[in-house]
Amino acid sequence: MPIQRVLIVDDDPLSREFLTEAVSSLGYEAEQASSATEALEMVRKQRPDLVLSDLRMPGMDGIALTEWVKETHPDVPVIVITGHATVDSTIRALRLGAADFLLKPFTLDEIDRTIEGCLEKGRLERRNTELSAMNERLTEIERIKDDLLATVSHEFRTPLTSMKGFLVLLDQLGLQNLRDEQHHALGAIRANVDR
Repeated sequence: MPIQRVLIVDDDPLSREFLTEAVSSLGYEAEQASSATEALEMVRKQRPDLVLSDLRMPGMDGIALTEWVKETHPDVPVIVITGHATVDSTIRALRLGAADFLLKPFTLDEIDRTIEGCLEKGRLERRNTELSAMNERLTEIERIKDDLLATVSHEFRTPLTSMKGFLVLLDQLGLQNLRDEQHHALGAIRANVDR
């Protein structure tokens, strides 16, 4: 699996550097943006696998960034981080599509669990989408197969019905003038029509 890219968005340079070091040490490729506006351009051009964004930033905040990412790149999870979480801001961020929420200060283990959990959820959602598409395709193939079998069955039954009808007529007209090989041939025809 290729190394996954995490975009870190924070207006505080020290926080950005710490998060970059932490994310890199966990085996991810870390990219930085110092504002939500800069992050918008990076998401447009480079499409990271995950966005890790501070909630409070001058200009566009983390909630507006989350909303934009979810509208334009719904498969890119956004984790919102803040030291000033309120119940309202947490609920608002999650309702707008944030995959998770980290409250400062957090540990390296918390970052690792949160990022891996969001990426795994994304993998599972993509796999579920793939399986749903395959299931729809198999359902369509099953319908085509059923239609084909019904058509083939109809095309076989129509001439067989006529043959069976003529065999019944022959039986009613009497078969006493037929030679043995003709009786044998009619028996073979009757057996095959019945089969």
